[in-house]
Amino acid sequence: MEHAREKHELSERHACRLVNQWRGTQRYLPIQRVDEDALTRAIITLASEYGRYGYLRITALLRTAGWQVGKDRVQRIWRREGLKIPKKQQPRRRLWLNDGSCVRLRPERANHVWSYDFVSAIDLTGVFCTSGSEREFTLEGSWYADEEIQAGTDRDAVAAG
Repeated sequence: MEHAREKHELSERHACRLVNQWRGTQRYLPIQRVDEDALTRAIITLASEYGRYGYLRITALLRTAGWQVGKDRVQRIWRREGLKIPKKQQPRRRLWLNDGSCVRLRPERANHVWSYDFVSAIDLTGVFCTSGSEREFTLEGSWYADEEIQAGTDRDAVAAG
């Protein structure tokens, strides 16, 4: 605001009216409290000790510890320090589905193949066909490598059936 006033030679009143801002905000000087650093350290310590607590519960803990502090001040420090509550992890689900298939597992080591998909069908001519694809996941990163394991017709299965 000060730079714009000097460059365009405007009064404070006129410059504030142009940007639609109260003049009191230009004159405001923030007050640094004496105990601000100690309170910030206490908030960070409690937040790291109680990871799932938000600023309201941290405020209650600070009050029981003897600090005379309000929730608004704790929230301001909380936001300034970039503290956040970690998201809840979803509960582990069962390993199988109702259709008999198995849910994919995580790889045990690098380059560990942990899933084979087989597809079988009967085409219009009545021939039984099977094909499979191999999907590989590694610990370094996930990538799909669709490789045909078996493709073609299985005439022995048709003849037997």
